[in-house]
Amino acid sequence: MTGTPRHLVIDGLNLTRGGGVVVMERLARAFKAAGYEVTVLTARELPGVDLEQHGIRCLVRKEASGAVRASLFRRFQLSALVKRIGGDALLGFNYFSPVTIPQATYHINVIPFLDFPARRAAVGLGRAVMQNRMAVAALRKSTINLFESEHVRDLASATVQRIHNPVVAHIGVKFTAHTAASAANRLTGPFITVTSGARHKRNDLTVSFFRKLLMKDPLARLEVVGDPEAIRAGLSVDDCRFLDECGLARFRGYIAHDELFALLSQARGLVTFSELESFFMVGIEAMAVGCPVIGADNSSIRESLGDAGLLVPSGDVDSAVEAALGLDTAGDFERLGVESRAWASRFDAERCAAEFVEKFERGIPAVARREHDHEDVFK
Repeated sequence: MTGTPRHLVIDGLNLTRGGGVVVMERLARAFKAAGYEVTVLTARELPGVDLEQHGIRCLVRKEASGAVRASLFRRFQLSALVKRIGGDALLGFNYFSPVTIPQATYHINVIPFLDFPARRAAVGLGRAVMQNRMAVAALRKSTINLFESEHVRDLASATVQRIHNPVVAHIGVKFTAHTAASAANRLTGPFITVTSGARHKRNDLTVSFFRKLLMKDPLARLEVVGDPEAIRAGLSVDDCRFLDECGLARFRGYIAHDELFALLSQARGLVTFSELESFFMVGIEAMAVGCPVIGADNSSIRESLGDAGLLVPSGDVDSAVEAALGLDTAGDFERLGVESRAWASRFDAERCAAEFVEKFERGIPAVARREHDHEDVFK
């Protein structure tokens, strides 16, 4: 690893759960496998994440919990901490950190690059301002800016005149061995939506889709994966009542990754009307087990699903219903299964993570190996 940083510090202070944590964990393991010493900084314990078993140090800084405190920690304490533990380079997500060592920023969030009204609607006034400022600072000052998709890079390009060292690096998905349902059995499987309570997920349109689908297919089923309370809080009283009383919809809550794959391997289809996807990871996971994906043609959905996805105009519920009803023969599932698996194979997690490390190394200048004389803050 001559000429590359030997100790990578990963700034995960703003990560709590969901896709961001999955991305961080995957990259930490990839850098470790490439021979780096890796330290991950978090503001809280991350449930279900055990990086130390892979030889990766985790340093929890509870005083950095929350967006404002994390920002203050970066500004006034992070550089000294990184120096004390002997960091050679920093990898952060979405935000710039004022450190003196080379820094890579991985942009995995579209919201900082939206126009102000859209940002404010998505995350509120304070975060709309802060996220944009920190992301723009990264675009201008980071040694290398990596983007989760071409879509995020294009949004960022419209935000500033020049991005310092921009590179697209897909994160990919981790495939697990699950036997997919036969094409015939998929005909009776449920439709799945994997979502959150965020407005841009457009869960209202998913409910509308299911209402209209039931009018033409009374045996159709819907399973909702994600935090039930948050999802229900964003729906109307009437939509909640419909889901509760129709008898064909089910809230699954958060489920483990293996359980999600098992669910998708038996599903009739995955459905999303989301409007702000930086990279539609769960869509590719569905395709990996031959599950058809119906997606609104916006943000990174087309880039993620390619020609193997069933794309419908953004917000067009009727077209989505038509696409769902078109999945009515075993031949349809067999054909889509072959196409979906072939497309998903391009995004194998291990290969994408290894490519990420290579792009990182090309973008970060050589850092001389040196002996670190510092206190052991991990005791």
